[in-house]
Amino acid sequence: MNSKQARWWVVLGIASAIGLAASPAPDSARERVIIRLADPAGARVSLLADVRRSGVTLDVRHQRAIVGLKAIHARSATAARQPLEEATRAGALVEIDRLWIINGVVAEIDPEWRARLEAHPTIAQVVPDRRLTLGGDFRSTPVEADQLSVPEEQLEQLNVPQVWAQGVTGRGAIVANVDSGVNGDDDTFGDRWRGRFAGSDAGWLAPVSLTVFPEDDFSIGAGHGTSTMGLITGGNQTYGVAFDATWIAGDAFPT
Repeated sequence: MNSKQARWWVVLGIASAIGLAASPAPDSARERVIIRLADPAGARVSLLADVRRSGVTLDVRHQRAIVGLKAIHARSATAARQPLEEATRAGALVEIDRLWIINGVVAEIDPEWRARLEAHPTIAQVVPDRRLTLGGDFRSTPVEADQLSVPEEQLEQLNVPQVWAQGVTGRGAIVANVDSGVNGDDDTFGDRWRGRFAGSDAGWLAPVSLTVFPEDDFSIGAGHGTSTMGLITGGNQTYGVAFDATWIAGDAFPT
């Protein structure tokens, strides 16, 4: 092999390596996520507080909130362009949609890039996207007698099991709280969040964080809202009073 041929082999080798590095991960290897963009100056909280305080009509407040949130998202997206474009060039990220109302980006990413993206100061968090199936009957089904757990002592003291025995279990009722939010991923609640079959707008209100799936302000363990909702409708004949009810909730406090 002469020197000219050797140079060509080197060039081809480098080109192949670059192609492999930039090739996207297989679809099966990527996960769908929501990339929450950072808002270090607290512009979103300030905007929504100002809008609520302004003495104008609801329509005007609504328009101010939309315009302001879109502008904040545009600034955040510009600030986060470098890490997002870097991941895209590496084949580790495929952008699907922009969610200005929650200041997020829907994307499919290589799981190995998740920590790398979250480490960037312009990105607040990378969370799994949730697919909700609308329609159908999501109410909990009756549990056989031999599958029942023992009720908490406090429920026994209140004679709650005797009420259950009369068929009063919360079935058909909607219960609610407005607190620090509710951890919608907590298996305490099974599939009884009303948003699963009526849509997020019918089951969750978060005027400060503007999230679309129930979450608690306390990311570690169960926050106050999750705990109180558990007492209302958690478990299955164990500690929640209305264990057969569907639930809705609101997060009324800033984190």
